[in-house]
Amino acid sequence: VTGMKGRIEAYLPENKVFLYQRPTPDGPWKDLSKPPPQGSFSEEIFDCSDLRKVYDFADDIPKMHSGYHYASTAIEWKYLLDAVKDVQDGKPFLPQVSLSDGYSAVEMGIA
Repeated sequence: VTGMKGRIEAYLPENKVFLYQRPTPDGPWKDLSKPPPQGSFSEEIFDCSDLRKVYDFADDIPKMHSGYHYASTAIEWKYLLDAVKDVQDGKPFLPQVSLSDGYSAVEMGIA
């Protein structure tokens, strides 16, 4: 995804996310009529292969689910079950993913 502030890229099977941020107007790139100077862009790499670095509940994911889609299905189920438990405790139902998000995911998969 590319935007006004930079670019973010996700790679599989490396399971890494790369964040590139453009220079800010108050940074080293003063003359916008010239290319930005070397070193004015920032790069940050997030290694998501160890789920314990990403989710504090990674140890609770059953081993049988840990390999499928990097446990994304198990993680989404955990979020859904947490939302259902919140409703049972009298809190509002606030799922991580909305029905509209689900429709959009299917549309992207079909495209």
